[in-house]
Amino acid sequence: MNCKFRVFRVTNDRESCKMFKEGYENVLKEYELSQHSLDNMVWMQNPNVYCVVAELPAENKMIGGVRLQVSDNLHPLNLEMAVGKMNKMISKMVDHYRNTGGVAEVDALWHSKRMGGSGISILLLRSAVSLFEQLKVNTLLALCADYSLDKYYEAGFREPAALVGQCNYPYPTQYYSAKLVGVENPEILRDAETLNRERIRSLWNYPKQSTVELAGDRELEVTYDLLIA
Repeated sequence: MNCKFRVFRVTNDRESCKMFKEGYENVLKEYELSQHSLDNMVWMQNPNVYCVVAELPAENKMIGGVRLQVSDNLHPLNLEMAVGKMNKMISKMVDHYRNTGGVAEVDALWHSKRMGGSGISILLLRSAVSLFEQLKVNTLLALCADYSLDKYYEAGFREPAALVGQCNYPYPTQYYSAKLVGVENPEILRDAETLNRERIRSLWNYPKQSTVELAGDRELEVTYDLLIA
């Protein structure tokens, strides 16, 4: 299977934003979480928001994606809006990271149903983490569901030092649990699994490349275009 992974600033590609939104919301419907959709269009107008998407060029289809938002003084991160009221330390932590090197949130990770079990999620997370230097941030944060936590751990995410023991929240509903995790020094990637650390560093150094990735139980021929225009 031939895939393409690319990054875009949301204000530069409205059509791809709509495809991303549709794909993400289809996943939410499967989990009966449609009320947590991306109906708020503010993110599409924020120049500090980027998406990494996986596509099948031969079919002209988007099959997965992940969103990144660089924190600024105007737009709160989604994790602040989601669980900030449960722990007031979260916004203080975000402020600290923003003022000491910059911080971005990784969220809205999804893949189409046909790609279930393909391992595409970890490829998207690798791509997202590799962008830290282009985004000019020293910290990445994510609020991830328990069922996807292992993928984030493989990519180097851990509990932020400022919130150790205070990272679990009932979100998006009381029937689910989410954990706040982060990568506090993406350049070192001390906690990433070895293969993922090597691949992230490769994408960081060479954002445009073609390679064969082992994803789950299959091999994917992937063309990466992760240079932010």
